[in-house]
Amino acid sequence: MFPMDHGIVGKTIQTYNYTTSWDLGVNSSDNALYTFRQVLKAAVFTQSGSSVIVTFQAGSTNLVIDGAYIGAQGAGDAYDFAATPVQLLFGGLGSVEITADATKASDTASISITASGVYVVSMYFNTTAKGSAKQTNDNLQANTANYYKSGSDAATVDATGYTGPDADQYVIKSIQVFGP
Repeated sequence: MFPMDHGIVGKTIQTYNYTTSWDLGVNSSDNALYTFRQVLKAAVFTQSGSSVIVTFQAGSTNLVIDGAYIGAQGAGDAYDFAATPVQLLFGGLGSVEITADATKASDTASISITASGVYVVSMYFNTTAKGSAKQTNDNLQANTANYYKSGSDAATVDATGYTGPDADQYVIKSIQVFGP
């Protein structure tokens, strides 16, 4: 048996993994049947990368996310995507129920992340129960902006009619970026 050359012999491979995280401590309730769009400003992304894992956190009751997406910010409204966003999956599925006070990480999603780029993460909370989400307290997150709207609108590129911004960080506990 000889070692196989997978095209990497003699080449330096630089990989990294960095995480941006938030301390979510306050429960936000009555999120059912709303789409939230979290704008993550340039200071969040310190290095470029080729994939992400986004971790979400429920509040004091279960939270159903029925569609979550990430993409570069567009040129229109602050919450618009530049192009069709990448869907975040959970065990290969497009929706997930997060039990009370728990976190759930998405599958690894392939997306080109540019250092100091601005990105939007959108999510639709589809449940007839009052889903609750964790959020920061007192607008502590200078590097984020949150927008929300009644109804399912998470994948729309050129969205309209959102309320916001407010600087609270909702639902997103952390984002891991993988390179190169």
